[in-house]
Amino acid sequence: HCNTAPLHRCTTAQLHDCTMAPLQHKPPIEPLAIGGFWFTVALAFFSLCSCERASPPSAVGINRWELFFPTTNEWLPVNVPGNAATDLLKHAQIPDPYFGTNEDSLRWIERGNWVYRTRVLASGHAAESVLRFEGLDTYASIVVNDSLLLETDNAHRAHEVTLPKAVNVWNIQVTLHSPVKRGQTILDELPRLVPVSNEMKPIGEQTSSVTRKPYYHFGWDWGPRLVSAGISGPVSIVHAKQPLASSNRIQTAIAADGTARITFEHENEWPAGTWTLTHPNGRHELIQTDSIGGSCNVAKPDLWWPNGMGNQPLYTLTWTPESPALDALDWTFGLRTVEWVREPDAWGQSFTCHVNGVRVQARGANVIPADFFPVRGSEVELSRLQSAIDANMNMVRVWGGASYPSEQFYDFCDSTGLLVWQDFMFACAMVPGDSAYLANVTAEATHQVKRLRHRPSLALWCGNNESQKAWDSWGWPNAFDLHGADSVATERAYAAVFDEALPSVVSSESNSFYWPSSPSRDPMADYAPDSGDEHAWRVWFDTLDFDYFSAHDGRFASEYGLQSLPDASTLSKVGIRNFKDEALQFRQRSKMEWLQPGLDGWGMMRIYARRYATDPLAADPEHTPLERWIYLTQFTQALGLREALERHRTSNGRYAGSLYWQLSDVWPTVSWSTVDYYGRWKLAHYAVQQANKPRCVQRAHVGVTETLFAFNDGPQALDSTALQVALISTQGDTLHAANFTVDVAAFSHYVLELDAAFQTSKDILRWTWSDGAGNVLDEGTHLHNKPAEVDWPDATISIVWKGSSLVLTSDQIALGVRLQLEGVQFDDNGFVLFPNEPKTVRFHSTGAPMAAQDALILEHFSQFQ
Repeated sequence: HCNTAPLHRCTTAQLHDCTMAPLQHKPPIEPLAIGGFWFTVALAFFSLCSCERASPPSAVGINRWELFFPTTNEWLPVNVPGNAATDLLKHAQIPDPYFGTNEDSLRWIERGNWVYRTRVLASGHAAESVLRFEGLDTYASIVVNDSLLLETDNAHRAHEVTLPKAVNVWNIQVTLHSPVKRGQTILDELPRLVPVSNEMKPIGEQTSSVTRKPYYHFGWDWGPRLVSAGISGPVSIVHAKQPLASSNRIQTAIAADGTARITFEHENEWPAGTWTLTHPNGRHELIQTDSIGGSCNVAKPDLWWPNGMGNQPLYTLTWTPESPALDALDWTFGLRTVEWVREPDAWGQSFTCHVNGVRVQARGANVIPADFFPVRGSEVELSRLQSAIDANMNMVRVWGGASYPSEQFYDFCDSTGLLVWQDFMFACAMVPGDSAYLANVTAEATHQVKRLRHRPSLALWCGNNESQKAWDSWGWPNAFDLHGADSVATERAYAAVFDEALPSVVSSESNSFYWPSSPSRDPMADYAPDSGDEHAWRVWFDTLDFDYFSAHDGRFASEYGLQSLPDASTLSKVGIRNFKDEALQFRQRSKMEWLQPGLDGWGMMRIYARRYATDPLAADPEHTPLERWIYLTQFTQALGLREALERHRTSNGRYAGSLYWQLSDVWPTVSWSTVDYYGRWKLAHYAVQQANKPRCVQRAHVGVTETLFAFNDGPQALDSTALQVALISTQGDTLHAANFTVDVAAFSHYVLELDAAFQTSKDILRWTWSDGAGNVLDEGTHLHNKPAEVDWPDATISIVWKGSSLVLTSDQIALGVRLQLEGVQFDDNGFVLFPNEPKTVRFHSTGAPMAAQDALILEHFSQFQ
């Protein structure tokens, strides 16, 4: 096998000339006791070679390895990036961690030490070479030719070591130490406990707060505890003089006259080469530079806009080195301005994102990894982000309890207009106060900020998720016995990271805005509750009605949500077929003992379903069909999220953003997601798609006058549009109707107050909005009652198949019509059918085989009432 750069291909002769040094079987070994037996856990690099070539590229990737399996006492091939747990699974040494309750049987993995190694021939590389790791998870010892060169303790950083010169072979060995054992040692040596909330372990054994590793690995209320170790990023051998892309800083500015200026500067003297700017239209422009940087002007720049507000033109800066031993580098970026406006207004202190001087109503979701094991989720990561675009989102929040996103993640967001609220990777935990920890996280922040600072989609950096909120409100001082001097020291350690180190890195290494914690109140505000961002969780955790979404604190809803079950086909893949299956109950991890002893997510879903729909257990409490739970929880979640998004959007500027929890899942489970682990849309994702449309009509949820908002988030004005509004009874009869002509400026909205005939505490408000050419911009409905308060008729729905679409016709009004067919995705779901009005629903393949037509499942609300 040959280690080659992506564009290099070895000839047959080169392959024949390659030689390998034999593996030597002597890793430093620490035994692990399981079930009375002692064995050693080790991972090894497979022996690799580098082929001779006249001008070797600077970076040569190493991705083929071997893993020592303690269960069979043999070495087997694996790939890197990788993870001990996924490699064990790949070779059938452990059961699927996601199936049934297998998670519990795999806790032994977290207590093992895993050793990677390889031998690489040095002759095909530069005399001065560096071994670079893009990710090591987490406590690693790197040995080259029997010399310990580096020890690491941060999975969120890149690491590199200089390889020895004048040798024939590099013997490389990386020992990954047990994260929980090493973490416990660190915790035991600290003068006080470091609070954390996600680990279901006794206080004093919660090690995630002292380990720079994704917090969710240690368990969360939507995911398993599977603490493993591995080489989590690519590994390469790099020419020592090859510059890093992150050491070149690109800055853009747009003048009042609309011209743009692009400047770039290097941290150190840059190797000789040429610099080229490629415009979005493909035009190339050479840039004059010196050893520290260069600049150019763009007279008529193509501006980058968020999704729904315009296009996303991208410029590319390319460096082509003179030396054939070095690799070319390029940076893709957009020309735009991003500003977070915080100023006094009618409600308090605003917290609004402006792009290119235009206010952005942020619409989106929080994102977590597409798979618990990111190495397996890289292929579906973009599919999940596409679901966000398909649901008309313009912002996602990268939550702080996971990992910093990949380059492909940001490539997608840059090219589609998804703004990114980027948390630093801290969540629901305080931090140690020692100088070594502070230096470690400062280096982490510097690495990540420099890596991402040229991205047009990056909207802000946030210090952490809920850590300040937890310290202030969750009783940590008492729970962790932190009083007096210990309390002061804990707060001082927090401030050193989130009020000093992180904002210092952001301001010195980028032009981005820094927000200390989510949620946070604005220190500039006179009345703090009406400022900053809010995690609006009193719906769900406090059982409040959806009216709360019109009156909660803060000016930007950065979290809120409701749980639901995924489709039955998703659950069946992990052995779940009935509601009472142990594997399903095992996955419910949202506990609310402070409200009521024993109350968990099942009880909370019942509370909201009974209030807004009907009781999931009403049919037969002892033998409730799983399908009933699925439909009613998805139906209720869809109602809640749509109402939250609409209340925030029609708030006349009070709430400038609405990011629900959460987009997707890390494994098949019951959770707050709107897209399940396998990519199936829940009803809520269709509701979100409707509520987020850039051009749509929404009914205001507050005030005594019946009011409609016509939104136009796009760059083109909508003149002389036609808005038809009707009031429909729940039996399907038209009670009142009116037509209006509406003009809506670009990036604006129009407010329409309806006459008294539309004032009602029941019935359905229905509208159709069309442009001047008669093209439908939006169709929608608003139910004045809660669905639970209406006796819905028994509807009979007929279906006609027409190619890649269905035509549905109902004899009665039908609420919440839900279609399911394996292998396809419908373009609409959870909709209302009006009597004798055919509705066409298109579908497309998901890539899986399409089930037979007679396998189509059609459900609607009255079937469950």
